[in-house]
Amino acid sequence: ETHVLEFNSKLSQKICVDNFSSDETGFAQFLECITNTMDECFKVSSTAVKASKRNRIENPWITNGLIKSINFKNFLYEKWKKSKTKTDKLGDPEIYEKYKNYRKRLRTLILSAKNMFYSKKFDNCKGNSKKTWELINQLRGKIISKSKSSFLVNGNLIKDRRVIANEFNKYFVSVAQILNEEAFSSENLPLCP
Repeated sequence: ETHVLEFNSKLSQKICVDNFSSDETGFAQFLECITNTMDECFKVSSTAVKASKRNRIENPWITNGLIKSINFKNFLYEKWKKSKTKTDKLGDPEIYEKYKNYRKRLRTLILSAKNMFYSKKFDNCKGNSKKTWELINQLRGKIISKSKSSFLVNGNLIKDRRVIANEFNKYFVSVAQILNEEAFSSENLPLCP
């Protein structure tokens, strides 16, 4: 509830300062103002794992050995990059050749590890067409979410999507009403500089 009060006060201040026009550009500016204020006041802190090329959650075929090899390849790259100078823009050719060959071998290793990983997955799904298609869709990035959204409204846990949508609508309509009442009430006239 403190976030809602903070949102109301910040939005009232911004509306007072910005003084939007009544055409389409004014509406677009107003909408952007609301969106930015919502982002400021209702930040969601995420403790999600960062996705990177070396992340085992995103790429489970990446092993400790491959991570060490990737780090060594990066070390070779930095070493070659440091060997470049203004006069010698290509750097030390010996270091570059070593880096290039290592990079090629590493790329082949990562590709074979990925192929082995998915071969094992498909072998585990052998004979079960449903699991096979689930794996194919996972590879294509077409994963169907099995989790259902639920929200707590007035102490009740709501899982019906239509009711959730209606509650969101009621909330945002009430926020607009509250802002209008606060902005245009005779006692609380905003003082714009």
